[in-house]
Amino acid sequence: MRKWLRGGVFTLLAATVPAQEHQMLVSAWDEAGAYDIARQQFVVTGFGGMTQEWNGLSWNVRPHELLPIESVQVCYDSSQRRLLIVGTQSGVADLVTYRSRGTSWERLSPASAPPARRSFAMAYDEARNELLLFGGFSSFGHADTWTFQGGSWAQKNPAVAPPPMWGGHSMTYDVARQRVLLFGVNAGSPVRNDLWEWDGTNWFQPALGLQPPARSAASFSHDPMRGRTVLFGGLGAIGTLLGDLWEYDGVQWTPMAQGPAAPAARSNAITTFDANRGETLLAGGFDNVDFLTDSWSWNGTRWLLHPGLPKRPPLRSDPMILANPAASGFVLFGGADATHALGDAWLWNGNSWLPQQGTRPSARRWAATCSGLPFSYLFGGIDDLQPGPPQSDFWRWDGLSWQQVATPNGPSPRIGAAMAFDYAAGQVVLFGGLDLTAFQDTWTFDGISWTPHQLQSSPPPRAFAAMAPDLARSRVVMFGGRPPMNGAMSNDTWLWDGSAWSQAATVGPAGLYTATMDYDPQLQQIVMVSAGGYQRPTQAWSFDGQTWNPLGLPPNTRFFESTRVTGGLLVPSLSIVDLSSVSTFAVAAARTHPYGTPCGAQAPYLSASQWPRIGTGTFTLEVAEAPNGSFVALLGATNSASLSVGPCTLLVAPGQSSQLLSTSANGLALQALPIPNSSAWIGVSLFFQVAALLPQSPTGFALSNGLQITLGT
Repeated sequence: MRKWLRGGVFTLLAATVPAQEHQMLVSAWDEAGAYDIARQQFVVTGFGGMTQEWNGLSWNVRPHELLPIESVQVCYDSSQRRLLIVGTQSGVADLVTYRSRGTSWERLSPASAPPARRSFAMAYDEARNELLLFGGFSSFGHADTWTFQGGSWAQKNPAVAPPPMWGGHSMTYDVARQRVLLFGVNAGSPVRNDLWEWDGTNWFQPALGLQPPARSAASFSHDPMRGRTVLFGGLGAIGTLLGDLWEYDGVQWTPMAQGPAAPAARSNAITTFDANRGETLLAGGFDNVDFLTDSWSWNGTRWLLHPGLPKRPPLRSDPMILANPAASGFVLFGGADATHALGDAWLWNGNSWLPQQGTRPSARRWAATCSGLPFSYLFGGIDDLQPGPPQSDFWRWDGLSWQQVATPNGPSPRIGAAMAFDYAAGQVVLFGGLDLTAFQDTWTFDGISWTPHQLQSSPPPRAFAAMAPDLARSRVVMFGGRPPMNGAMSNDTWLWDGSAWSQAATVGPAGLYTATMDYDPQLQQIVMVSAGGYQRPTQAWSFDGQTWNPLGLPPNTRFFESTRVTGGLLVPSLSIVDLSSVSTFAVAAARTHPYGTPCGAQAPYLSASQWPRIGTGTFTLEVAEAPNGSFVALLGATNSASLSVGPCTLLVAPGQSSQLLSTSANGLALQALPIPNSSAWIGVSLFFQVAALLPQSPTGFALSNGLQITLGT
């Protein structure tokens, strides 16, 4: 075995492990945040526990599997130097609790917990070293008070308490006065401007003069350096967005002048105090139309704009997705919001969204699209929120710009046609769609003109069918769709060989509300996804040319309405886009998998800061909870082990590689690894563990958990 430590930098060796993963790359559902003092990161999290961090310069998505959790709140446990997440889990009667370990989340198992609910509020009470939770909504508003300490929940019974909370209230901790503050009582209707304080035993209302206007969903956090509690924005009594700023000093409220540069009015912004920079941070929020992505800090006299959360297209339904024919990624075009069709275009480059300028199709939804070479195409659609018939214009996109294609004798105006690029024939094939009735015509486009096909056998009329090329079998596959005068979706499968249709002798999945599909180059099969949402399960299926087979989705996978699947010849995996997120779905996805348990007093914890994805250049390991201002040894190998070392277990094969790392005053250390930009490395796995010397402990050392990383897409 050759050494793979060169000049203090790891070089990768191969050990292939198959994987199939769904990973959310970006999401709009950021619900709560807190400042991680030990790691000096502003951490925001939301649906599925997807977690993003801001280090003062940029935002990064934590690499961990989705959690079965939503309607979350998060706070920093200063006694344990860890974050705590509390939220709801479908089918679980009580709230669920997680704590952070490095960049990972660890499920806790308290003997009891508050009954499940949404829209509760919580804060960490540093004087009493406990988390405090109040209120929330299930089928009714709650007025109960709970604390979490030492891994256990306990319900408190104060003599006086705020009224039942239906949501929209905010909580923070006043360090100097050692009290938890609660503002913005929403006891149904109307909202109020009550301020309550918790002293560890009881709730009480201070006597106040001037107060902020009534509101809910305000940003509320405490600045311990100035001894001020900061209140910003929210929703007023009639749902009006607010953008005012107030401060509370423990005696009275003061309205603050914000200056010319300030955050726009919003509700539900995430806020916390940045102990490293000494300022109050505010990120995101909702402006009654869309989720916001800007980030600000307030120092008591001015707002300062920072790099925001990753940009993303405004919320919409029914967007069109076209794979980039010249590079990886895709473009999202059009769709509709609550009032009108949209005509904007956003490019996803594999890591982030970029708004596109220049000529493009007019606003619409329900257009047919397909991705091919050297162009991707769009046909028809409608702006159904304005009077007028469907459209029949035809556009192509080369990865940089849009061009309208003049085709005077093409298909008639329609919506919901199925379209795919037939790579074997080098042409576009279009079937069906809807105007006043559903069509069953078949057309092909050879790059110059459309040709209608008069066929002896044809699929029945339908609209909104799923269609994609099967590159392994040189044909086009069409599934399902909505037949005329029938609300039930079809589940038949048809194959196009370039000149004729034939029905596949297979029964596809039934009852799919929507279906979208594309060719998976890793699986070498068609992959189809049906959006779930709050009432329907998410399903994924593959078609091997003869039979539809269910794909086992990773736990907690859920896509919502308007889901689209896209691939392309230049990308190694599929992308899945729904109304709020972009995910990758791959047979050989990048993975990080903690295994084993830390051993010894002050045992370090090893995790990853990014997904180890091919093409990203570098990948960073993070050591946390290590001895402060000391050294640790990072051990690496191409295979795992289970070897006894005193009372501990060595979890990586010995003797392959080691690297000495220095730890910070907070017990942190980072190690960057290069990632080759080659698909040949997909599936390569490496195993790591950290050893710390502890002369004062009985064993003299401690070992971390193990961490397996698998390079992928």
